[in-house]
Amino acid sequence: MLTRNVRRVVQCRAALNRAFSSSEEPKSFIERVMEQGSDGLVGKFVNKGGFDQCLDGLTVTSQTPGEVEGHFEVEPGLQNTYKTLHGGAIATVIDVVGTMALLTKDATKPGVSIEINSCYLNAAAAGDTVEFK
Repeated sequence: MLTRNVRRVVQCRAALNRAFSSSEEPKSFIERVMEQGSDGLVGKFVNKGGFDQCLDGLTVTSQTPGEVEGHFEVEPGLQNTYKTLHGGAIATVIDVVGTMALLTKDATKPGVSIEINSCYLNAAAAGDTVEFK
């Protein structure tokens, strides 16, 4: 009896997983732009499991040629020991958002950062919303 119930639970879970999971692998923001144009940037950031997965909370609210605008919250994965936005996270945001801005001009040329120089004016604390443009 117990074995039959366990088997039934496993079958139900498998059916639910099939029903609620997408069969398509998520597309990177670069792939979306290549398919949809620069409008593919607007919305919640989607990653493919690489390094930029730390930016899952990033949202692009608008784009114009050469610019993207949006926001993200300083979540635990972006914080340093002092519970503020980590400098490396800021560099990642600069890199990714800079690439997005380039894609608004030409969807076939995402670009590559060769140098990033940052000056920090103030710390963003845990839970703060950071806006970018």
